Amino acid sequence: MGKSSTPSYVLTLELNISEREAFIIEKKLRIARQIYNDCLGESMKRLHRMQSNKEYNSLRKELAEISKDIKDKRREDPRYIKICERLNEIANEYGFTEAAIQHYAITPRAHFYNAIGSAEVQELATRAFKAANKVCYGDAKKVRFKSAADDMLAQNKSNESGLRHKDGKIIWGKLTLSYIVKRKDKYAQMALMDRTKFVRILKRTIRGIVRYYVQHI
Repeated sequence: MGKSSTPSYVLTLELNISEREAFIIEKKLRIARQIYNDCLGESMKRLHRMQSNKEYNSLRKELAEISKDIKDKRREDPRYIKICERLNEIANEYGFTEAAIQHYAITPRAHFYNAIGSAEVQELATRAFKAANKVCYGDAKKVRFKSAADDMLAQNKSNESGLRHKDGKIIWGKLTLSYIVKRKDKYAQMALMDRTKFVRILKRTIRGIVRYYVQHI
């Protein structure tokens, strides 16, 4: 299920968890980081192989020249469309697509005994591919792998299964987590009455103290 295109906003609430729950969340987020880095590394390998293809490089140069000439009308130009179609074919041949990286992510997920849901892993793969794709299109010079010191997050694609908000709790695998809503926080109380599209769990280090949050989207 894809994300809804209707307007969204984010409600961030701190989780009220035990040491054991924090340990499990930390483990899941550590696995999420490893899967993300694995998918990012694989994405870059495929990108580098694709960039060594002579036809690919020739088409990219031709596309750049056409874009200079026709600018805003390029999506209507038959030459532009034909080259884009061939570039997409080459990307598919090298497995440099979002779908291909999502499929690749099945392997590292299985390595960790499916400790993270399939939808959460797909999101990690998507984020990794998009980071590599920015390099592909020149929107970034390099990618950044997540280090152990980096804050990490995990999120779902919908609120139907896996990591989700249900009956005032956050369900993540075998975990049932509570979050903090202050009695006077009318905004949060009203926001929780709106439909939740999906949720994400994230870790933040604030003044040296590790805290875990849930974001309702």
